[in-house]
Amino acid sequence: MSLTRLQQLFIAQERIEGTASTSNFTAAAGKYLAIDPTMTFEVETYQRDVARESFTPLSPLAGAVLGTCSFSLEAAAKTGTAATSTRPAFDLPLIACGFRRELCYRITLSPATITGGPLRHGTIINQTLSGATLYVVGDYYTGAPYIWATKGEIGGTAYLANSTAVTSGSAWTFTGGSFSSTGTPAVDAVGWFPSSVQLYAMTFATGSPQTFAKGVTIVGQGSGNGVAVAYYNTGGTTPPTSSQSVIVRRLQGSFAINESVNLYDADTGVLLGSVSLSSSVSTAFVQVGQVGAAVTIGLSKDGIRESIVGARGNVTISGNIGEPMLMNFTFQGIKDAVVDSGAVSGIAYDDATPPVLLGSTVSIGDDAISSFGGQKTLCTSTFTADMGNDIQYRRCMTASTGIDGIYFNGRTPTLAMDPELTQEVNFDLMANYFAANRVRMDVVAGVTAPSKFRLNFPSMAVQSIGQGDRNGLIVRDTSFALHSGSSSSVSGDNEFAIIWDTGV
Repeated sequence: MSLTRLQQLFIAQERIEGTASTSNFTAAAGKYLAIDPTMTFEVETYQRDVARESFTPLSPLAGAVLGTCSFSLEAAAKTGTAATSTRPAFDLPLIACGFRRELCYRITLSPATITGGPLRHGTIINQTLSGATLYVVGDYYTGAPYIWATKGEIGGTAYLANSTAVTSGSAWTFTGGSFSSTGTPAVDAVGWFPSSVQLYAMTFATGSPQTFAKGVTIVGQGSGNGVAVAYYNTGGTTPPTSSQSVIVRRLQGSFAINESVNLYDADTGVLLGSVSLSSSVSTAFVQVGQVGAAVTIGLSKDGIRESIVGARGNVTISGNIGEPMLMNFTFQGIKDAVVDSGAVSGIAYDDATPPVLLGSTVSIGDDAISSFGGQKTLCTSTFTADMGNDIQYRRCMTASTGIDGIYFNGRTPTLAMDPELTQEVNFDLMANYFAANRVRMDVVAGVTAPSKFRLNFPSMAVQSIGQGDRNGLIVRDTSFALHSGSSSSVSGDNEFAIIWDTGV
């Protein structure tokens, strides 16, 4: 007899996707206070439909084994600085749902004016005084007191090819606009936003210099049949060294320590030369832990341990008045093991207290509103943001399970809520619906740091409006389709952002 309340959830990042983490079923990986955790398996069977003298079916054959795990986590965080504190428990599973995590600088605007704006999520901004380059996280309009932006650092690699330190107050520029700041920007938040690719870090052995730039194709010479493409310049044309990682997108296979790899020019396909990977297992070829990394998930079911590997999934973020905001996860993975074993002891559970949705901010605006203060407040009792990830299995008969990996094949993110009916003069929701106009929204859960989260929906369109009743009040049951904005907007991965504000 196993009790549903005596279950433990474990999530550990994998070094190579599809290879079980050695941290699975350890105290360090079991900090999660999970709500309704479940893990199930599906065996694809082959029915032997043969003709003979009897109608009795033959025994079926077992094929690929697929695993599913679902659970919910409360949105909560402990006190500390963004750079060093324990991150919210949803951090790792959110990354495994196709998000990337970035440390964010708070840039105080003085005056609170954005010329040529608004500043869209994903816009590249440059500090005039220092030459520092940052990437804006979230959307900002004239009147905003500050903006969040990241230097785009993955490990020791700045993928914006700029490691210049951000200095105190100065003018900032971006394509078609500018703004001024005051004070020294500080890392005071963590931002998560969707990514369309999953990345690896590749480190080369000492003494194998080679001019390296974005787009170079990397082909392994070992048994893993690895193929990857460089995703960012690494210091421009600086040769990679043992202390410098190259960020790549894995196209197929894997790479091993000390493996020799060939480098091919992105435009001509000409062989540029060969280099060797580092001899260190922990650095030679590893998943980037902050961009769409696959994870190992284990569930101890009061005496039985079940686990899946290479797991990636989808997240739905939901909120109801007077309750904590929930991160609802559903993962697909490859069957790892089912064994008899007891509970793991010594776990330090993440005991941060979640804020409830009282005194929260829900504001909406459209392209006709150009100022921060122009957004209108909505009275809603619930919301649900669904990333709508399309999860697919890479089927390969060379894999013992029949599944060689799990990947994202697209997403159709949506937002649903039930605002009260208000006059169009307050906010023209119906006019925007009829014209499929671009609208934007902010939802702030929590009042004070560190349990304060901003959900920013920079661009979306109303895709349906129904009529409902809430205690005798007419409500508009509204669904929005999240998108990238106009054709002139920055390109992609800019329809949604979560910002954990640790300082205000």
